Amino acid sequence: MADIDFTPAYNAFAREYETILKFQAPIKSGDLRKSIVVSWSLSAPNVPGFSFEDVFYGKFTDLGTLDYLTSEANRGPWNPNPPRNGDDKGIAPRFWSSISETDAVRLDMILEEQMDKITQEELGL
Repeated sequence: MADIDFTPAYNAFAREYETILKFQAPIKSGDLRKSIVVSWSLSAPNVPGFSFEDVFYGKFTDLGTLDYLTSEANRGPWNPNPPRNGDDKGIAPRFWSSISETDAVRLDMILEEQMDKITQEELGL
């Protein structure tokens, strides 16, 4: 039996992941939101790895700057209303690239449902 091509399942997962990130990204001009693209590649047979790209300043709105600077290791949950610094020095982190537990479960369900559908079609069930 030939390997099953799960490309449509990986694409569905990537599009939903992209939708979540775009929803959570802060909007000023809309450039950040428009620049977010989720892609995938296989790191082993049927083991996809997902990543996203955005405009260069996306990391600053995600992790903060100056007084707020946060490392990747200190990520927090998505914060739609980051605090304001009294001196207005720096951007508070929003962690817009963080995925909530609810969204993670939804993404897993999408991938599982799509893979089940493809498998059933491939096996003629």
